[in-house]
Amino acid sequence: MTYAVFGLGVSALSAIEYLNNQDESFFIVNQGEVTTWSEQVAEFKNGICVAQNDFESIFNQINSIIISPGIDNRLPIVKKAKQQGIKIISEIEFAFSLSKTPVIAVTGTNGKTTVCEMLNEALARAGKKVFLGGNIGHAYTEILKNENYDYAVIEVSSFQLENIHTFKPMISIITNITPSHMERYYSFEDYYHTKERIFENNNDGLILSSIDFRKDNSKLIEDIDFNFKETKALGIHNEQNFSIVYEVLQNLKLEIDFQKFINEFVPSPYRIEFKRVINGCAFYNDGKSTNMDSTLAALKSVNYKKCLLILGGKIRDKSIDFDLLKPFAGGVEIKAFGDAAQYIAESLRNTYEVEIFENLESLFKTIDVKHQDVVLFSPCFPSFDLYKNYIKRAEHFNALVCSFGA
Repeated sequence: MTYAVFGLGVSALSAIEYLNNQDESFFIVNQGEVTTWSEQVAEFKNGICVAQNDFESIFNQINSIIISPGIDNRLPIVKKAKQQGIKIISEIEFAFSLSKTPVIAVTGTNGKTTVCEMLNEALARAGKKVFLGGNIGHAYTEILKNENYDYAVIEVSSFQLENIHTFKPMISIITNITPSHMERYYSFEDYYHTKERIFENNNDGLILSSIDFRKDNSKLIEDIDFNFKETKALGIHNEQNFSIVYEVLQNLKLEIDFQKFINEFVPSPYRIEFKRVINGCAFYNDGKSTNMDSTLAALKSVNYKKCLLILGGKIRDKSIDFDLLKPFAGGVEIKAFGDAAQYIAESLRNTYEVEIFENLESLFKTIDVKHQDVVLFSPCFPSFDLYKNYIKRAEHFNALVCSFGA
């Protein structure tokens, strides 16, 4: 088997490192002239660098392409490779074909990272050694360096699921499916069916979801009878996330003090994260939000009479249903910033008088905490107009909150 790795993202670099250590030649393919990116992979001596424009010239030398999640399957060069009989696989598929550790896989439009982190901690409390990776933290291929785990908890994006063939988790979880990444898919149905692929090979394990897929081994997520008053993971959606974890533990016949787990689990930053109170106004950072569903969850998770909702970011597509914000109009004021600001204002003009700003700094100068109970930063759009990623954007919000009024 001769591989070509297409792309230089985190998962691709992990696959490249693994292949390099096998002492067999393979190809590394990326866009642009080789001289502009080959230094990034110079340490991998068994890798032969090829420019994307020259990719077709090596088709007769390769059997399989490990494709990065960021590479669109609709690219002509990818389609041509398929036509030549070359197998296209994701790094998720590649790692699964080599790993022996039982997999608990999680996908969904929202909540998949939180569920994976909850599972990781809950299984650790049950005395199990867990590899946490995939679309979160470490690439799945990293597990092959020292495969000494009881379970692999793998977060899987729709992009990674596009190119699986034998990937078969023992437990497959879909948190939810709502419109997202429509720039990558022909329709919502296309996106939906890609998410469904997480259980296409799972005929005998557990399929757990909020959606009825009408399969014999599927089970709908059910509410659990615990107290959520002291939890740091706010919102009804997180109650559902805890329900998923509880069901997994039940399935695996593992026991922990689940009430204590609910009370003590700390979500990752920028997920409806409370920052500070300024003159009676509470500031929350939900900077992870990049779609309407996550913003709605945030609005439903904080208590207020008057809330300033900050939206904005990079326009990914114009399929967002802003009518979903209409029920909140009585208690919510909206300010928008960045590339999407004008689009947001125009979309909401019949319901809200949206103020628009070029950036967060200029927006913050207009915040008057005397008129708000809550300032909620839940952008609803990706960060790439003004920031490298959502983390940089959320960190900037925190810095502005810390210096507010100084």
